[in-house]
Amino acid sequence: MSLSPNSRILVIVLVSVVLVVLIYSLPKVVVSDDDTDLEGEATTEEVHIHGEMESGGDIPDKEQLKELKQKFTEENNSMEKMSWGVALAELYIRMDQLDSAYWVARKLKSEGYVDESGFVKSRVFYRKMVQSTDQAEAAKFADSAESTLMVILEKDENDLGSKNMMAEVYLNKGEVMKSVMMLKEIVEADPDNSEAQFQLGILSVQSGQLDKAVERFSKVISTDSTNVKAYYWLGYSLVNSDRGDEALPVIEKARTLTDDPEVIAALESLVENI
Repeated sequence: MSLSPNSRILVIVLVSVVLVVLIYSLPKVVVSDDDTDLEGEATTEEVHIHGEMESGGDIPDKEQLKELKQKFTEENNSMEKMSWGVALAELYIRMDQLDSAYWVARKLKSEGYVDESGFVKSRVFYRKMVQSTDQAEAAKFADSAESTLMVILEKDENDLGSKNMMAEVYLNKGEVMKSVMMLKEIVEADPDNSEAQFQLGILSVQSGQLDKAVERFSKVISTDSTNVKAYYWLGYSLVNSDRGDEALPVIEKARTLTDDPEVIAALESLVENI
């Protein structure tokens, strides 16, 4: 059944809401690696647990952090110290203690681990860019992320994780074609890369290429069967392609994967517009 004009307008409005609820936000805009913006070490008490942790896994507790920080600061073996430092920074990033992760990056650089420091900084700047609600601030962190990611990719062009982040940086800068080209490079090298497939699906929705969007989100689900975001957007693409019968089981599956009332409301709105 096709959607009425009013229903289509409703769905478009819902998309704006769901973008905030379901994904880490699409492009803002994008400017220097200014050390003064991220100095010092945040305390464990300042932890804010983000809704979607990039690294996944269990949330480390204070004792885990304390132990790992002690190993990093007291280790004398250079290779071990470097490993502990990167691991500590990863935990800080998972817990959204981004200032603390940046502190680790500065310590790594002061110890001579320049590449590892750059790796940590790129992840911190990327997360700052994604989370920022201020356009100028997002622009600053996007430029910083781009400069650090560029160094990493010049040394290893097959680092798909860094490529995924760079693709989103390009989106924030408004350089859509560069982003698309990089995302396509990723899926060519790794067709099961769900991050790149998902972002290409979103771009297909934005450009009205719903058949392509269906292919992209179906691919994400085939490799990540619990990705509620992909189920929502697959359902959305099917509904707006007048394929409501195919959308219903997709939407029902998505409902089993979340207890977030806002997400459930968005899914129910899709059903109402079939």
